[in-house]
This record gives sequence, C-alpha cells and structure tokens, in this order.
Amino acid sequence: MNVTKTFGIHAVQAAIDYSADKIHHVWVDGQRQDKRLLSLLSQIQKTGIKVEKADRKRLDKLTDSKNHQGVVIEVELPGVHSENELKHIVTSMSKVPFFWYWIKYKILIIWAPVYALQMRQVCMA
Repeated sequence: MNVTKTFGIHAVQAAIDYSADKIHHVWVDGQRQDKRLLSLLSQIQKTGIKVEKADRKRLDKLTDSKNHQGVVIEVELPGVHSENELKHIVTSMSKVPFFWYWIKYKILIIWAPVYALQMRQVCMA
C-alpha cells in the first residue's frame, strides 16, 4: 500500500468527495476555528476517519512548512497504470472516476466522466 500526505482545504475536500475510503488519518489545527475548516472537519467526522488535533508546529513538520491551511491527511494512492489501461478503466466505469497523479511537487487530478477527460492541475506549493 502506497500512502502519502496531502494538505490544504481544496485538496482535502477533493479527497473526501471522491475517495474518502482511501484516507487513513487526518490532522487538523486545534487552534483554527474558521468556518471553512470547521465545515471540512464536520464532513470528515461523518466518515468515521480518525482525526487528530495538532498544533501548527506539528502540521508544519508534516508538510515541510508548506501552506497546509490547518489540515493534513494521509491518503492511499491508487496503483500505477499505463495510458492504455487508464483509457480502458475510464471507458468501462459506470460512475465518475477520480485519479491522482503525482508529478514532483504537484498533483494532477483527473476527473473523468465516461466519455470525456478533463484535467486540472492543483499546485501543492
């Protein structure tokens, strides 16, 4: 099993929306009480995923001092597939798939309805 940490409100929201079952652990800033983070935390708690409150120093260490916005998750990465395998997987799925691809410090998130591929790049820096 290949796991990694990802962070930030939007990245964590996408993981909850599309692959909550792949999230193993969540760390949140125990001091941060803003509406966006509280809403995200409420969604996480509904999934039954373990949430650990952490101080900013701990979150900074988990993310190498990158902009984590008060939330870090440990998530299981999907297996590696060739381009042809991905095309076959996408065209044979009955629901909207969600794939993550790591390229150095960025994630390519591919949202793939059965007949179309849309790609957007989310910068992790």
